[in-house]
Amino acid sequence: MPVVPNVQITLKFNNDGTLSGFGGCNNYNGGYNLTGQTTEFGKTITIGPLASTAMYCADTADLESKYLASLQQTKTYSITNNKMLLRGAGLNALSYDKV
Repeated sequence: MPVVPNVQITLKFNNDGTLSGFGGCNNYNGGYNLTGQTTEFGKTITIGPLASTAMYCADTADLESKYLASLQQTKTYSITNNKMLLRGAGLNALSYDKV
């Protein structure tokens, strides 16, 4: 996905099975489920459905739509050196730094 200058996308996992974040224009939230299985790409996880606020931002609308769709297609996660990698179908991946 392309990067939009001065826009920081965030994701926070809560211990109660919920998550929240900022997608570039809107705040979003939803649920996640850890299945306990491990694959060659990491541990399995399902995310969604997600809900978000409904503001329109011309500079980030396309990026945010693609991001939220990719996030909901996540199949596995792995954490190495304070980086989380979420992988979806194929080679699609989202990477996050721990803050």
